[in-house]
Amino acid sequence: MRSLVYLAFERMQTPEERDLAAFAQRNGKDDHILEDGELVKQFLEKEKEISAKYDKGPTFGKDGAPTRSGLTPAELKEEIRKEVDTVLTEDMKAFERKLGTIEVRLKELNVTVRHESDRVISGVLAGMQAGPHERIKDQVRSTGF
Repeated sequence: MRSLVYLAFERMQTPEERDLAAFAQRNGKDDHILEDGELVKQFLEKEKEISAKYDKGPTFGKDGAPTRSGLTPAELKEEIRKEVDTVLTEDMKAFERKLGTIEVRLKELNVTVRHESDRVISGVLAGMQAGPHERIKDQVRSTGF
């Protein structure tokens, strides 16, 4: 079962993540990279290079702030050493805010759809209750005789 989970996560990796993982694999995995200051710098340079290559426009991170690919070695080490629970808690706040915004937009869309469907139903009912002469849509044009 564990191998299936690893396989699923491996398949979900972006090309950027695959390139960075290959770099880490070639240079002795993450612990070795974090201990060697030169490898940390190379890793960050590689990350900048790959980010620029796959960049599809501005992206936004926590609190709607634009993400930055220019981490310092100290910031990278601090980010990697954070506990998973801490990271999940921080991300959950941003996720809940985004989800709330989506819910509000869906409610507004639902009201709009309901209003438009009421107009369509009213039009159909009016057409059904009208006599044959009121259902004719073509208007006679005067030919100027």
